[in-house]
Amino acid sequence: MEISLRVPAQEGLKHSVWLAFQNDDELHFAVGHFWFEWFPCTDQGKVRSFVDAVTGFLSGSYRSLEHYRGTDCFKAKLQRRTGNDWETIATWSKIRWPSFRRVTYKEITNVQQMSQIEPDL
Repeated sequence: MEISLRVPAQEGLKHSVWLAFQNDDELHFAVGHFWFEWFPCTDQGKVRSFVDAVTGFLSGSYRSLEHYRGTDCFKAKLQRRTGNDWETIATWSKIRWPSFRRVTYKEITNVQQMSQIEPDL
């Protein structure tokens, strides 16, 4: 059995979210450019991490930090706040050629609208 669920932006959810169960053992979560899979779902630790990631984003305590060169997003990190810092939980990235172009960032949270930021990396 496979399940794919796209929840559109709506009251209480500022960004569309995609959740899926695929290939009998994969749990998927995506928001913005961030996408990650947890497997095997027979591992209770993986299931807890997946549920934590989804509920963390939905509750507004997690964010996705997207990395851009120009208009091209090449990396997105799911992060949770720890004190005054952010801890990376999972990372999506794609292969890219090295570039001297300036990196810009966009934060996606369920608390505020997407905004340009300059994080401490």
